[in-house]
Amino acid sequence: MQTAATKLAPDFVVAFLPIIGIAVIVAGIAILRHPDAVATFFRRAAKPMYGQKLSSRLYTTRCARAAGAGYVAFGCISIVVGIVVLIASHL
Repeated sequence: MQTAATKLAPDFVVAFLPIIGIAVIVAGIAILRHPDAVATFFRRAAKPMYGQKLSSRLYTTRCARAAGAGYVAFGCISIVVGIVVLIASHL
């Protein structure tokens, strides 16, 4: 049995997908603009856990660029999905 709260929840969650998508795109663009700074930050944060050698191999500028591109792609997909679901649910 659906109540008013359970009926509202999916629309409420889906309504935030475009907003989350915009935030993720902004974060991805920031990563793509400053991949050296991002890689350095994560390298320094991981050094106590993994050691210098492993953290310098894991957190490179190339990996930061790949993460930034992934963030932008995920943000675009979440915006499109959010808008499509919102339009389809109100037809």
